[in-house]
Amino acid sequence: MNTKARFGMGMLLLTLSLFAIALFDGHPVHAQGIVQVPTVIDVTDPASGLITVEITYPAALLPDDYLYLSFHMLADHPDALKSLAALAGESAQELPVETRPGVTQRVRLTDHAGSLLVRYTLDPLYFPPQYSHDEPLNAAARLTAELGVLRTSDILPDGAFAVGPGEFVYQTIFRLPDGWQAITPWPAAPDGTVPIPASSIMQTEYLAVGPFVTEIATFDTTQVVVGTVNDAGLPAALVIEILTHMADLFESAPQAEHMAVSIVPEDFLYGGSAGTLTISSNADPHFVAHEMIHWWNTLDLTAGDATAWFREGFTEYYSLRMMRDLGIWNDEILGMAWDQYGQALAQLDEDPAPSLVEASERQQENENYVLLVYVKGALFARLLDTTLEDHDRSLDEAMRVILSGERRALSNADLHQIFHDVYDGLVDDLFERYVLDGAGLP
Repeated sequence: MNTKARFGMGMLLLTLSLFAIALFDGHPVHAQGIVQVPTVIDVTDPASGLITVEITYPAALLPDDYLYLSFHMLADHPDALKSLAALAGESAQELPVETRPGVTQRVRLTDHAGSLLVRYTLDPLYFPPQYSHDEPLNAAARLTAELGVLRTSDILPDGAFAVGPGEFVYQTIFRLPDGWQAITPWPAAPDGTVPIPASSIMQTEYLAVGPFVTEIATFDTTQVVVGTVNDAGLPAALVIEILTHMADLFESAPQAEHMAVSIVPEDFLYGGSAGTLTISSNADPHFVAHEMIHWWNTLDLTAGDATAWFREGFTEYYSLRMMRDLGIWNDEILGMAWDQYGQALAQLDEDPAPSLVEASERQQENENYVLLVYVKGALFARLLDTTLEDHDRSLDEAMRVILSGERRALSNADLHQIFHDVYDGLVDDLFERYVLDGAGLP
């Protein structure tokens, strides 16, 4: 799933649930055209469940009248922001902050000169909109005395000021308890600061903080940091083995220079979440595999909701393939999982059965269509693969073309054409029957 709503959906065995679900004053520093905005993320009291953030906006970046601070999580969690203050330059004069309904707050800058320090405290607990707040394990982000998972789009404001044509980064210091470290995809600068690009606020990345140990894996030009905690139950070596198998299978590395995986205990988080550069997951390797595949099968690879059957259903199929290929699940367990998928489809499918495109387009109507995209999409991918095996072919052939290609925003017509070209029309009938026209799977 994409980072705005990508809450680790997968299928746990024998269940039908698919949801895992250095500060300065004055002018900005310019490094290769990138404006650095000094930032501190303070998590020194994790038992409180709160974090404190300090951002120093350089004078050259501030507008003349108001500084607008948008916290998107307030739309679903309006009491998340506990305090907000703005201090002017060296004088530390406190400026008026207007508390406004909705996600955007603003600071009045009239008669203000110099840099501006914005300090706020918030609760980073985040539930996807469709989830109950009664069960913290269903959250996509949370902080406890033991560790935390933080969403960039919640803990840092977006659209705060106009920076002109240049890019900017939150040049970040993490203040953490002794023995803790932050798992991020961005390499730290020599002074220990971590540059978090403004673009990662819009698309959401998952940052873990806690008593993690790290290992680094390299694939072509991609470097992946894997952070685990001692009681998480999934060793970094297995995470790297899963990722290595994917890179070999898809014949390509993830499309980024630096990426990060954080593995947390299963009693801390249900399922997992994927960002463009990051994965946060509990120790179930099936969830880890599903989220990792999204580093290839990304939100921008295919176009919009109508292609969700491919984005999520095929990702789910390949996550099960990983369990089989690596011997993580034996044939009996895998067979039981597929039986569960079949039973789920029998409960979810309608008469007449919706096409995969229709189910994808109707996801906003109710949860059944979301589940159907995963279940029917995965079963359709399995049907394709077994059909192709009878002709000494493999679904992997088309997947390599799609996942390693440079084309993006593929439509259903584009996917149909690729499958036609790769297999010389061999699976055209299956594609049309189940993806486009709507039919119950055999």
